[in-house]
Amino acid sequence: MYQRGRFPTADCDDELDATALELRYRRYKKSMVIILPRKRDGLTALETALTGPRLESCLDRLQDRGSVDVKLPKFAVKQTFDLKDVLPGLGVLDLFVPGVADLSCLASDEAEPSGFAEGGPHLSLAVQCASLQTKEKGHKVGPWDDPEASLTFTVDHPFMFVVLSRAPDAILLIGSVREVCLPYI
Repeated sequence: MYQRGRFPTADCDDELDATALELRYRRYKKSMVIILPRKRDGLTALETALTGPRLESCLDRLQDRGSVDVKLPKFAVKQTFDLKDVLPGLGVLDLFVPGVADLSCLASDEAEPSGFAEGGPHLSLAVQCASLQTKEKGHKVGPWDDPEASLTFTVDHPFMFVVLSRAPDAILLIGSVREVCLPYI
């Protein structure tokens, strides 16, 4: 995407050594924030340094600083997680244990316990799949646009992204792109 317009930006230099740009979705109260390390090989350091309070501080600094030239490559990410490995770390221990999991609210009163494998309703598998694909093509700058952008935001090396809900404020998805394929769309 190559686009010139007014986009909120932030310098997140305190401990992240990065800059951020917010791209708002037109019809939704959602946005995607690109967090770009200042160093081309700085993604790992950014991921290591990024904590909840540091991310919140970076997002709080986003503000309109004038016209911005944005160059963002098209990208798609997809990740599948086996929640059976993750949930115990969050304190969910019994859900997968036959005879211990209490999922009786999901089974009808008429169901025979013998109708369930290994002693009553329980989970044998829980999977989460998250995916994101950029589709917006932006537009080429013409003579009718702002004559000069005060900032340039060029995404030409690995970066992080955060998809946010703005009403209420919540992080919906966070991830990173490790390989940037040019040209821009």
